[in-house]
Amino acid sequence: MSRVFLDHEPFGDPSQVFFGERSYWPASWVDLPGRRPEEPSACLFKLAFKAPEAAVLRLHVSADNRYRLFLDGRQLGRGPERGDPMHWRYESYEVALVAGQHTLVALTWWLAEHTPYAQMAVRPGFILASEGSWNDRLATGSAAWQAQLVEGIDFPGPGLAWGTGSRFEVDGALFPWGFEYGEGEGWQSVVKIARGRMAATANETPTDWRLTPATLPPMREDRLRTGRLRYLVEGEFAYPVDSSRHLAIEAAEAQALLREGRPLEVPPHTVATAIIDLEDYFCAYPRLTISGGKDASLAINWAEALFHYEPEPVLGRAHKGNRSEIEGKFFNGVGSLYKPDGGAHRMFEPLWWEAGRYVEVVVKTADQPLVIEDFSLVSTGYPLSFEGAFSTSDKRLEEILPLAIRVLQSCSHETYLDCPYYEQLMYVGDTRLQVLATYVFTRDDRLPRKAVKTFDESRQLSGFTQSRFPSKMMQIIPGFSLWWTQMVWDYWQWRDDAEFVRDRLPGTRAVLEGFRALLREDGLIGPPPSWCFVDWVLGWRPWGTPQTAEK
Repeated sequence: MSRVFLDHEPFGDPSQVFFGERSYWPASWVDLPGRRPEEPSACLFKLAFKAPEAAVLRLHVSADNRYRLFLDGRQLGRGPERGDPMHWRYESYEVALVAGQHTLVALTWWLAEHTPYAQMAVRPGFILASEGSWNDRLATGSAAWQAQLVEGIDFPGPGLAWGTGSRFEVDGALFPWGFEYGEGEGWQSVVKIARGRMAATANETPTDWRLTPATLPPMREDRLRTGRLRYLVEGEFAYPVDSSRHLAIEAAEAQALLREGRPLEVPPHTVATAIIDLEDYFCAYPRLTISGGKDASLAINWAEALFHYEPEPVLGRAHKGNRSEIEGKFFNGVGSLYKPDGGAHRMFEPLWWEAGRYVEVVVKTADQPLVIEDFSLVSTGYPLSFEGAFSTSDKRLEEILPLAIRVLQSCSHETYLDCPYYEQLMYVGDTRLQVLATYVFTRDDRLPRKAVKTFDESRQLSGFTQSRFPSKMMQIIPGFSLWWTQMVWDYWQWRDDAEFVRDRLPGTRAVLEGFRALLREDGLIGPPPSWCFVDWVLGWRPWGTPQTAEK
């Protein structure tokens, strides 16, 4: 199996006389009958099929909001790469089949009101198409795809990490174990909800998903065993951190689980809280494998640092202080909750990654012991690697470089991020600096190109780009539009690609025309009718706006 990157549309016949037929895919978006778009849900889609002989297939896949795709129980990929409905991404996979029976399964999810700010959406749905003679046997809308809701997943709000979307709670007694193989009962035939359409040629069509190829490589997934167990206490109410309560002997046993993958048994009727210091910043899927523990619960929460609260935990003002220190502090974070069903080798992993340095694990067992067989991280992000060299006579700057690299890597995913823990949004103001750093960091400019193009695609009739995009909440900061024109200039200076820059010139002219329309008789630019944000300066109220900015 391999990801395929397209430089052309895989479908559509330019020779069609009627222009409206040129844009259609030979597949339809499908969904489970009766699914309620106003409610968060996870849904499985399954197709069992037979290959009469060995073959190589090319599949094109997308979903709203997200998917994980499996073939015969093996994951092919995750997606779709983030975009907006007018530029909805799909991934392409090349798969070698042996003769015999096979099963495609897609785990998809739709978060409704708990959709992240950076996740745009239309309605729940899934689409898959194949090229050539295989399409009728595999495509959604023509092949015998089935679907069912995933029981046992709840979607609480994002909590402290506002803007990042729902967290996940999994009840193992209801969850369909073996879903990736298409097992279980209760499958229903899917219903068509819309024809697939290409973004480039779509015309006379509803404004739903305009499909365009993904441009980025798969996000890396690196399996890690890391972390130092710094605090282990009995009970759930473990704060403020008090090292005199730390169970050092038990912590040493648990440390072997983190570093060596040695199983750890938690006795019945135990309540314990642990704080793991990852000793670096990670964006990762925590992966937990357990056996037994019926009616137990495990909460896995993430934080960038622990907090001081003054004068008291609820009403006081929080601050982090030295992030390497935990003594006397409180853990306040977000994460997922798992409820084992007592079965063997149950592997829990959230649908979206978490971020931070500290992980809190709260374990509560009932009548049955719980065996934690493995706890590891699947580190993720854009596959950036430092290709340059840096040296200076000021050794302090050399010490800063690894930190700078880590920050850029942590904020580089399917888009650049202003912050991996909170908003996870791509703002022009942050992104220009991240893109400049990328130019000197690596020859790979696919993520910078996507950033420049994405903001161009966000422009409004006023000529201004949106200040952050993709985003389900529109926000305009006119000054950021000028920063975007500088991003185009930067690309011209740093990369030899005049054609890409030429394609951006209509957008840069539109931004400048938007400001020219605000030109006053005194020769100054008047205040635009939107948020005149400059910076979070104390005294600039409200919302980072200088007192004279709107006069």
